[in-house]
Order: sequence, then structure tokens, then C-alpha cells
Amino acid sequence: MISKTLKVGLFVVAIGSMAFSNAQEREGKRKPNPEKIFKKLDSDANGSISLEEFKANRMKDESKAELLEKRFARMDADSSGELDMAEFKKALARMKGRKGRKPKHDDN
Repeated sequence: MISKTLKVGLFVVAIGSMAFSNAQEREGKRKPNPEKIFKKLDSDANGSISLEEFKANRMKDESKAELLEKRFARMDADSSGELDMAEFKKALARMKGRKGRKPKHDDN
């Protein structure tokens, strides 16, 4: 009887640890790396992202140009016309904070 209880207990622990491990792996895969994204968008590697770089790497449809310009302006905290790493990370953090909430439309 004790042997059977022990086997069932070990089985439950094994299943639980596998589920926990899988959940951690999935969570790690979903987190974007701000530095990698920034480097990809910064096509001239000058340490900042211009509006042109932002649009070139993000715009798949010309009708989205105005939307991207508005998004860029919100991200550009110092209104310099370029995003530095700090502004970019702050904007990503704000977007992450809104995750799960109703999306804000840029039509306003």
C-alpha cells in the first residue's frame, strides 16, 4: 500500500514539474528582447531610430504610414525626431502594460 502511494506521489510530482518547466519555457519565448528589436530597426547603426527607419522596417502597407507616424510621435518623448534606446524601452514597457486591455485606436 505504501509503495503504491509513493509511486502515485512521485508520478504527480513528475507531472507537476514538467508542466511548470514547459510554462517557463513558453514564457521565455514570448518576451521580446528590446535591444535586439532596437538593433534591427536601427538600420544605419547610429544608436537611434529615425522615423524613416521606423516606417521602413514596420510598414508593409502604405495606408499604415499615418498610423506609424502617430505611434512614432508618441514614442519620441523628447520630440527629437529620433528614438534612443531609453525611449524605445519605455515605449515597449507601456505597450506591455496595456497588454490584455482593449487596444487604443490611433484614429483620434
